[in-house]
Amino acid sequence: MLKNRFIPIVTKLSVLTSIIILVVLIVTGLISYSKLSEFGYRFNGEHTKTVVNFALHAINGDSLEVVIKERNDSSAYANYLRTELMKIRDMAEMKYLYTFFFNNNGKYEYAIEGGDQNSDDYSQFGSVAEWSVDDDLPYIERAIKTKEISYTKIMYNETYGWMVTSYAPILNSNGKVVALLGCDIEAEHVVKEIKKYRTSVIITGFLLLVVSVLFVVYFISRSVKVIQCITQITTRLSEGELNLHAECKTNDEFGLLAKSVNKMIEHLQSIVSTIHSNSDLFVAESTAVKGISNQLAEDANKQAAVAEEVSSSMEQIKSNIENNSENAKQAEQISTSTTKTLGEVVDATRTSIDSIKLINQKIAIIEEISRQTNILALNAAIEAARAGEYGRGFSVVAAEVRKLAERSRVAANEISEISNRSVDLSMEASQKLEELVPEIEETVSMIKEIAHASLEQNYGIDQINTAVVQLNDITQHNAQTAEELSNAANQLAEQSDELKKSIAFFVNH
Repeated sequence: MLKNRFIPIVTKLSVLTSIIILVVLIVTGLISYSKLSEFGYRFNGEHTKTVVNFALHAINGDSLEVVIKERNDSSAYANYLRTELMKIRDMAEMKYLYTFFFNNNGKYEYAIEGGDQNSDDYSQFGSVAEWSVDDDLPYIERAIKTKEISYTKIMYNETYGWMVTSYAPILNSNGKVVALLGCDIEAEHVVKEIKKYRTSVIITGFLLLVVSVLFVVYFISRSVKVIQCITQITTRLSEGELNLHAECKTNDEFGLLAKSVNKMIEHLQSIVSTIHSNSDLFVAESTAVKGISNQLAEDANKQAAVAEEVSSSMEQIKSNIENNSENAKQAEQISTSTTKTLGEVVDATRTSIDSIKLINQKIAIIEEISRQTNILALNAAIEAARAGEYGRGFSVVAAEVRKLAERSRVAANEISEISNRSVDLSMEASQKLEELVPEIEETVSMIKEIAHASLEQNYGIDQINTAVVQLNDITQHNAQTAEELSNAANQLAEQSDELKKSIAFFVNH
């Protein structure tokens, strides 16, 4: 529950600042208190050290050593020393000024003290000094070891109260430590002053803390007002309201933040206005793209169908051209055969002329020649019939030759009478045949050209058919692309509608 609890930033900053100020005040107070305590300790220590130094000049180490050995505190020197130490104590306003020594039993005993022997707080000669191992003994041992004056910190004793003590070694003429001089000064007033200072530091620190917190809360509250204003604006902005403006007249980071928020709102207003004004056009254009893509897909499908029909027609044309080419080849063969046969007929006619000239002499040969001529004429008629229009004239000639051959066979006796006329007719037939041969050869050449052209047409048809197949593939690819474009246009139209609805969230507020 505490994690989700709303804590104002003013409270957070105030608490944080208060903690920091409190820590600073505590640290500062502790340092000041420590420094003051150290100063009081050093002041009293140095004061006792000065008194001890002064008192050492009144002490004769050899004489004191004799008093200690004889344990006679009533001797003239003992009384003298007691009087001098009391004068110095009273003059320096010390609590106690005394001498003591280390006996054979490992204990410290008092020797001569500056004071009234009859007073209650006077330390009699030979009385054992009860010192704390942790408080006094370390300083006593240091004075003995270093043969220099040492003084304690401010310490509390239940009997004597707050005290600071200095210890100085007393040396004989041989430089041996025969006793020690102790000087006690009351530190009660120092402790009281330190306590007063501590109390004043605490009170002053508390007042500074209160004043600082008030100032911090005041300035933070002013700054947080800007943040609260910006928070309200961003909240209303998240709800779709754009007619907003952050008011802040401070010349600091919060003022810059407010100006930045205002610029952001202005840019957002411009963007929303632009998108809203263009959203309808965007939707219309996406719809138009959708229609165009659908039309493109339909046209592509039609083009693919037409390409299929063209491909089928080209296959049919190719088949017809192949048939024509084959027929041309056959016609070429027939024409070649006819030309050869005509050559043979010409030769036979010439032979017939020669035979007619010799008919009178070789009548027996006439029948054979007539029979052969009849056969040749029959073959020629067949070939002429095959030649068609071009062989029509040749067919007539062949018929006449056959008639001549028949008449030669039937009327062998009349051959000699009509031999001259037959010679003439044969010459005429030979001449016509010789004229027909070049025409037939020209026909053969034309048929060859037709066959060659058919081959070229067939090659061209193959190329066209290949191109049609490629065109069909491209058309199918275009149809697929158009379909994808149509789907993309549909998605674009849907997104345009969603964008329009989203922008309407800001426009309608």
